[in-house]
Order: sequence, then structure tokens, then C-alpha cells
Amino acid sequence: MTNPLNFLGHLVLLFSFYMVNAQQKGDMAKDMNFKLLSGDLMPLVGFGTYQVRGDDLIKSVLDHALAAGYRLIDSAAVYGNEVSIGKALKELLPKHNLSINLQTTN
Repeated sequence: MTNPLNFLGHLVLLFSFYMVNAQQKGDMAKDMNFKLLSGDLMPLVGFGTYQVRGDDLIKSVLDHALAAGYRLIDSAAVYGNEVSIGKALKELLPKHNLSINLQTTN
């Protein structure tokens, strides 16, 4: 049986080669996507919201992230900021096409 850490190491190495090739072509990681089984495209790199708190700060940070080109917002219930993120995105969404990743636990 293959060691999971060994597999993960190889996966990271392959991803690194992919990123170097993309960087040489002038592509930015935030502009790269992969195709989901549904056919939709999901950004390869997202903007994390861990430890970002406060309605005004969250709205400002997300507005800047979206303006910079991020189209995937990563959040989780344990971060405790989903309500503020939801409020901010409700105002900001008409301006941007966006994917949202919510982490859940069993």
C-alpha cells in the first residue's frame, strides 16, 4: 500500500511544476480553473476568510479580493464569520461572478 504522505508529496510536486509552467506563460494562479463534473469551472486558488472578523472589515477585504481577481471565497462554520460574509457578498455579488467554498464537518 502506498504511503499517503508520499502520495501527497508527489501531488504537491506535480502541482508545483504546473504552477511554474503557468507562471512562465504569464498566467496567475487566481486565474486558473478546473472543470467540475457538472461542467462548471472552479478557481484553483481561493481567498481564505479564517480569522477575518467584523462586518466592515469583511466587506472591505472581500471587495479588495474580488477587485484583485479572486473568484473563490473559502469559509467554514467554525470561523464564525459566515453571517458577515453573507451580508458582504449579498452587496458585492452583483459586481462579480463568484464561487463559494463552505467547509462542513460530519
